[in-house]
Amino acid sequence: MKKLDAWGSVPNFVGAAAVFFGVLFLLVLGGAQDALLATSGGSPFAAAKAAAAKETPRWREAYGKLPLSFEENQGQTAEEVRYLAHGTGYELFLTPHEALLALRSRRKYDLSPLHRTASLRAMRKARKAGQLTALRIQFEGANLHPAVNGMGRLPARTNYFLGNDPKKWHTDVPSYGRVKYEGVYPGIDVVFYGNQGKLEYDFLVAPGADPEAIQLKIAGARKMRLNSRGSVVLSVAASEVELQKPRIYQMIDGKRRLIEGRYVVAADHRVRFSVAHYDRSKPLVLDPVLNYSTYLGGSGEDTGHAIAVDGAGNAFVAGQTLSADFPGAANNCAGASFVAELDPTGTNLLYATYLAGSTTGSGENAFGIAVDPSGKVYVTGVTFATDFPTTSANALNAGPLASNDNGTAYLTKLDPTVSGPSGLIYSTYIGGTGGDHANSVAVDAVGNAYVVGLTDSPDFPTNNPFQSALSNTSGNAFLTRIDTTQLQDASLIYSTYLGGNGANAGIVLGYGDEGFGVAADSSGNAYVVGTTTSTDSTFTTSATAYQSAPPANTAASVFVSRIDTTQVGPASLIYSTYLAGSIADLGFAIALGPNNVAYVTGTASSTDYPFPGATTGAFDTTGSGSGKAFITLVDTTQSGLSSVPYSTYLGGTGGPYGGDSGYAIKVDASGNA
Repeated sequence: MKKLDAWGSVPNFVGAAAVFFGVLFLLVLGGAQDALLATSGGSPFAAAKAAAAKETPRWREAYGKLPLSFEENQGQTAEEVRYLAHGTGYELFLTPHEALLALRSRRKYDLSPLHRTASLRAMRKARKAGQLTALRIQFEGANLHPAVNGMGRLPARTNYFLGNDPKKWHTDVPSYGRVKYEGVYPGIDVVFYGNQGKLEYDFLVAPGADPEAIQLKIAGARKMRLNSRGSVVLSVAASEVELQKPRIYQMIDGKRRLIEGRYVVAADHRVRFSVAHYDRSKPLVLDPVLNYSTYLGGSGEDTGHAIAVDGAGNAFVAGQTLSADFPGAANNCAGASFVAELDPTGTNLLYATYLAGSTTGSGENAFGIAVDPSGKVYVTGVTFATDFPTTSANALNAGPLASNDNGTAYLTKLDPTVSGPSGLIYSTYIGGTGGDHANSVAVDAVGNAYVVGLTDSPDFPTNNPFQSALSNTSGNAFLTRIDTTQLQDASLIYSTYLGGNGANAGIVLGYGDEGFGVAADSSGNAYVVGTTTSTDSTFTTSATAYQSAPPANTAASVFVSRIDTTQVGPASLIYSTYLAGSIADLGFAIALGPNNVAYVTGTASSTDYPFPGATTGAFDTTGSGSGKAFITLVDTTQSGLSSVPYSTYLGGTGGPYGGDSGYAIKVDASGNA
């Protein structure tokens, strides 16, 4: 493949982490294996994908095999719960008398960058929690007061910042790998453990105890039947959950000896165990498995939208959880933004924080995350809560808000190494009386955060703006720079609208002009990429622009703007250009290489993107009406055609579900994307 000159760096880990998000292929343009472009869709570049995969952890596989982590209940859920475990589309609650698996039905909204704006606007009209199915496994005739204790303390620390009252936050919640119930039945203990798709619970039968004393009552299933494999199949609202045939064994002379046994299904959804002859002078283990992976396969209830990596190789993932709740609980994290830290191997959860209002399903989502050189984590997105957790001492807008039905952007800064509420360093609303959401955040070495997104608020907070007013009701992009080391109003260093007439907003996913990606250099310059539906010079371009206006009849265009946030007013716009073909093109992500050359990616449906088309020497010069990913280099120190030294398509010919899109990009020191 062609070398992209001497621009741009990221370790192998970033590309590997992208796999964790369901990225379908990774491609290296240039010679280095450690710079990866994340895209979605079909691709003929299987060799490049295979080469990258050999160099990186298999994040998707690793995440699916993460063991269940059982949190001690310290007030974050209903009082009767002793331990709880979060998962993809479910939560598991352990009380003294039962194990309750709460399952939530599939979400209907696509929050990928391609459909985010339209989906968020649809959510404004109908924000409802998904259907909840509560499946209860109750110990009938058991000890009413068994000792319930966590076993195997895990390194993960969990924080719940729910609402804006610090007295109600729950921080440094400990987690365990197993939970043991002692003396559930005479001489019988129970130990719970498992992974993301299966719950295992071992009945430990002491010598002389009777395993047939165990009786389970299953509540919450519509139907219950015994299948040909000896498993109990439970019909629930969205699918089926399977209580797999138990493994029964004894350890004899250090070896596992299997014992024949089966379930006996009785009336009223009761299940007992029938165990063949065994040595009653030795312990016996009954190991049922509750398999709910088929239910979760398409739920998509917990979604990672962004990832960042610190200097030690730990991955910080941000997104939204719609995991289920304990029925009737006052506190829960359904509809919360989350931040999770995984170690470099992808097998250990080190840190988890939930950010949400105090109302069930208030609707938070994290779309952007960044880590500064000191290890502080910055997350941004959208909240529909009126009491989102903010830091009252230093927030630009600490709230509470009178109402927030349209959604407001937020910025939160966390220190994952600090215990307690002080780990929430800075948190603020960013927005006005309309609808606002943030898509991306970049940070510098001194605590400045650069946030971009979409606003249709006529009173969005501005300071030293290039553009001081909203230019179309479908929304403008915004760029906001916040110094998280300052107090309140002093923290807003720069904030501006960025947009034009949005003439085609009605035909392109419902938005006008939206900022999707941002990068920052060491001099206070912000580099923004996004999508505009504006049709002329109302979207301000600079005199040095590659393209001052899109071709006639273009429905949507990529834009790239460089803004010096240390300047005031018109002087702050250093470079701004359309990147457009004659149909529709969308810009989603940006990264900086050496000399601060910007690398952008997205999806181009135009076969002449950027007009008049891919540059000479491009890897792929042929576009597709179904859409192809693209990589375009923009040198904001140059002018005209010379400001775009390289642009290439990347993808195949399209398929039944459309073409290819680039959602993330990184660059290495040698100019490989």
